[in-house]
Amino acid sequence: MLGGMYGTNAPAHEVFQLHTLVSQAGDVLCYATYNAASPLPIIGERHIFRLWWADYQLAAVLDLDAQWVHRAYPDNSDHEHCLLTWEVISATSNHPTGYHSAEHGWITEEAYQAYIIEDRLRLRRLTL
Repeated sequence: MLGGMYGTNAPAHEVFQLHTLVSQAGDVLCYATYNAASPLPIIGERHIFRLWWADYQLAAVLDLDAQWVHRAYPDNSDHEHCLLTWEVISATSNHPTGYHSAEHGWITEEAYQAYIIEDRLRLRRLTL
């Protein structure tokens, strides 16, 4: 359950990132967070919890058997969106190349590096 805590008065403002659910006891959840860039939230404050990825996005990252092929997007006046970041991948965009999986679709080179190679969120190593 990847997600973040967001302000109740400013729902677009991310307060803190939550990377891995470690345990649950009733309605209390314990998360691990890696490389935190912001201070811990204040105990007792209320926040909005928002998931970052749908099940199919998480499944793509966890699929250790997926074959990701680096290639240029076809110059056909069409485009795709990165499965993980929603950035546009097309022959005429800032992302004219990316990684493609027949099972999961397209991801940008940056998303491939961050979530597949570097496993920044430490998800893939949990499935080894």
